[in-house]
Amino acid sequence: MTNISTPNNPFQGELPLADHVALVTGSSRGIGKAIAIKLAQLGAAVSLCGRDPVVLESTAREIEGLSPRVLATAANVTNAKEVASLVQATEEHLGPISILVNNAGIGNPGFGAAQEVKPIGTWFSTPISKASFWFPAQWPRS
Repeated sequence: MTNISTPNNPFQGELPLADHVALVTGSSRGIGKAIAIKLAQLGAAVSLCGRDPVVLESTAREIEGLSPRVLATAANVTNAKEVASLVQATEEHLGPISILVNNAGIGNPGFGAAQEVKPIGTWFSTPISKASFWFPAQWPRS
């Protein structure tokens, strides 16, 4: 995603997201990282979120080369208090969130058979089923 060819990139030299703040969960690696990089290339301020602070900081340094408006916050998005703190930190440092990419999730490393048997409740504690965490965190706006 970071190496889109020129003919396929209609935003050459433009920053169509310059007035936007994007929060990307699960953005320290993989698809989330690629999305965060592309948003920064398009001009958005980017708030990164992941559970591994070392990898998260490495990703933030990489994105800072594209945009100085980057915030990295280690957080577990299955925890409502951590989500509220993440939203608050993002809005204090970068401004109101206008783009939310809820990419964080759980899965097996690589393809193939599951490496570990997880209780069914684990699958339902992922961000998709925790949307109620995100919306209340943004309600107290004027």
